Amino acid sequence: MPLMNAPFPQPIIDQLASMDPKARRSALLKIKRSYAGFQANQFLIQMLATEGKYTNRALIIQILGERKWTAVVDALMEVLLKDESKKVRLEAVSVLCTIQDRRAVDVLLMALVQDKSMNVREKAAHALGEWQERSAIQTLENLLAQTKGKSSYASLRKEMAWALGQFGDPDLVMPLLKNEHHWVRDEAATALACMHDPQVIEPLLDFLSNPMESGTVRRAALMGLSKFQDERIIPALIFALEYRFSTEPSGRGNLAADILRYTDLDLCAMLLATLQNPQLATPRWEVIRLLGDIGDQRASVPLLAHVLAYEQWYLNARRGAYGHSFYNVYDKFRANAYIVPEALSKLCTEETFMQLLELLNAPASVAGVRDLCARTLALLADPDVIQFLSHS
Repeated sequence: MPLMNAPFPQPIIDQLASMDPKARRSALLKIKRSYAGFQANQFLIQMLATEGKYTNRALIIQILGERKWTAVVDALMEVLLKDESKKVRLEAVSVLCTIQDRRAVDVLLMALVQDKSMNVREKAAHALGEWQERSAIQTLENLLAQTKGKSSYASLRKEMAWALGQFGDPDLVMPLLKNEHHWVRDEAATALACMHDPQVIEPLLDFLSNPMESGTVRRAALMGLSKFQDERIIPALIFALEYRFSTEPSGRGNLAADILRYTDLDLCAMLLATLQNPQLATPRWEVIRLLGDIGDQRASVPLLAHVLAYEQWYLNARRGAYGHSFYNVYDKFRANAYIVPEALSKLCTEETFMQLLELLNAPASVAGVRDLCARTLALLADPDVIQFLSHS
């Protein structure tokens, strides 16, 4: 490559002319830091075609990509089609993805189908999805079908599923929900969760209720469902109040607020049904908290009965009992000791009030029961409240 007219000081020109690839790399790093403009970029494009060391070619592409110079697109497309180094081709497709020049679509499609490097193919799929290039849909669907059952294509299939999800069309994503590979199903569920089309509700409910799906996917399904106002979603939201996802939902308060939006439904009855579920396997602290927030006094007696029936959870938890390493009931009990008294104090009727007094004074009551009664009554220790209860 001729260096006589290179727009750089002589020391850099000498390094670029060196037979040592490390010296040429040092010169390229200096150019990256200190020299921009049309002439410098044009020189780098010329050098890209002649540089023998693949790491230096990748560095040249990186420099041009950081400058987002659209004139480099033609050179990058040629690199993507012809360069023998997968590292260089991967750098080229990454820069093309950043520049987002539609002239590269056909080359990206060729790379997606034909490139020998799985990483390059994945990046090409990602670029086409990020651009929402509709001409790529058929190719993505065909390639997903062709690679079915091939474990070596798992990561590529995941990226193609993600790309199809970027078009915001449920009809493109629905067929992926039954894919045999969980990575593809994960991407499908995540894509559906971002859509506002009501037809995604049923598939998302299926994901959320399936214990074989990953916690991450079920969390995505839950967040997607919370965008809709639909009665079918209520049981899922109530279930999610207590469910411990591998990645915790961002705030139980958000879920409670989503549930409380359904003012035309009998939320109290739904929450009580959850408490009385015979398959109950964990304390329902958040359900109880929400019952207190709703303030429907019908829940007062059933709530107290539930707590007494499961007193080992709510009233008498011991360290190391009824739990295991990631869900210790004792720690949960300590953290939520006032949830039940607060809820009962908000719901309290004369019947509940008298029952609490009887339990407090009963010789057979265990310490946990008496403690519950004392805490609840202490929260009611307002003369006006007590007078109201005595005359209600």
